[in-house]
Amino acid sequence: MDIDPNGWAAIVGAFEPIVVSLLKRPEWPTWAKVGTACVVSLAVGVGSILVAGSVDLANLHDHPGAILGAAAAAFTASTLVYRLWFENTILNDRLTEFPST
Repeated sequence: MDIDPNGWAAIVGAFEPIVVSLLKRPEWPTWAKVGTACVVSLAVGVGSILVAGSVDLANLHDHPGAILGAAAAAFTASTLVYRLWFENTILNDRLTEFPST
């Protein structure tokens, strides 16, 4: 069975808002929060490419399109889940303020 890296990234990206909320701080400017989401999405994209087995770690730098495509799928899924179901929840508030509460 072949694993589609973009599909895998979208599935994992749906759970990404939990990680991003743990990392970001309420006092950060918007650009820093979006940057955090982009970095996590890039990590999910690289991870999904490696899990799918379409690229090995030694040749990862030769496939920027595959990495960016998977990262875009993760970011899109993450943004949709965040905006539709996660943004105005108590869980999001608690995770964002985690160390101080």
